[in-house]
Amino acid sequence: MISYETSYNRVGLKFNPFFFLSSEAIQSSLPFKIEDIHVFLPIDHKIVSVIKETFNRKGKKLIFLTGLFGLGKTERAKLLKEFLEKNNFATIYIKIDTSNPKVLVQSILNKLVDKYNDLYKLPIIGKFKKNKMTKEITIENLISSPREIMLNLRWLLSRLRPFIMVMDELENVFHAHIDEQRFFFSFLLSLYRIMPLESMLIITCIPSALNLIQTLTEDLYSEVADIIELTPLTDSESIKLAQKRIELARTENFDMQNPLHPFTKEAVVYANRAAEGNARNLIKILRTALAALIVNPNIEIIDEKFMRIVVEQSGKADGELKKQERKKRAVPENLLKDLRMIMEEFEGGPVSYLFLARKTRTPAILQLRKLRELREKGFLEEEAGKFWISEEAKKILEEK
Repeated sequence: MISYETSYNRVGLKFNPFFFLSSEAIQSSLPFKIEDIHVFLPIDHKIVSVIKETFNRKGKKLIFLTGLFGLGKTERAKLLKEFLEKNNFATIYIKIDTSNPKVLVQSILNKLVDKYNDLYKLPIIGKFKKNKMTKEITIENLISSPREIMLNLRWLLSRLRPFIMVMDELENVFHAHIDEQRFFFSFLLSLYRIMPLESMLIITCIPSALNLIQTLTEDLYSEVADIIELTPLTDSESIKLAQKRIELARTENFDMQNPLHPFTKEAVVYANRAAEGNARNLIKILRTALAALIVNPNIEIIDEKFMRIVVEQSGKADGELKKQERKKRAVPENLLKDLRMIMEEFEGGPVSYLFLARKTRTPAILQLRKLRELREKGFLEEEAGKFWISEEAKKILEEK
């Protein structure tokens, strides 16, 4: 449970409502849920509209929800799961927190089987035996007997309607080897194609991941029916976000005319513009500002002037922290030459490892190993054997 801090009482709050930066911090032990902090925006109504249209027509759709980090993809994915389950949809939520596609596929298979068992209260393998489908749904059997396992899955999915699978943070798959990526997307395409009518697959990712999917698997990309792009918060939306969180933490019988108290509207708008409309960054700024107010007994409200100071000081602190982090993540000396070559001679890439191997007169397998090491450290990005400089590496090279 939340430990109510009496220091916030002087501004009419039980606690700092901006302490939780994202939906991932909302645990079941807390006295509120994701829906309690979520502000429904036009983009949410669009998502709901697409879902309603699909199921009213008894159709099937694959849609992507894209947006930069911090714009609320995960919050919406989790909220969708809660909303759909309340409306009697068979729903599974997949958080892609592994770069191992085989582990991910097994997780999907497990959740599908678990969902069936939850709905029918019957071990699925017994039902399969009745239908002469005896193989257990595992990654090993999928690899050894793909046709039989996909038949099992087709049968299972036909009994889960209406069904929605929400996959969150698809970009993490691209940390895997290119062959493992192809394996995963081949499975995902096959799974989507055997989904019956009254089914949906909703995937969240950053925009660049969607571009990589288009390059890697045109067949899957061609199945996409809708791409819904999250945009930065407007000033009015940022005020709604701040107000909803503040109302959640407001003490009873606190007499105030300004529902944003201790913030002024101008302060929230300034914070939103400093955050460039990024919800996560906005919440972080508001959290810092409120904490600064509490430790300063001479300050009663957070106006634009106070917020400006907070943003400037936070910016300096963040800049120094990032600089220190980059120093900690210094490029190994034996790999620095390769990184500089991509940056200077190939304008940051992309460039093939085979081309680099010829250029440096290095065995191709050794060159690939060096580039993969740089990729694992976050200095390079990779797609189909081609590499290019990451934004983090550019900053490091500029400082050298």
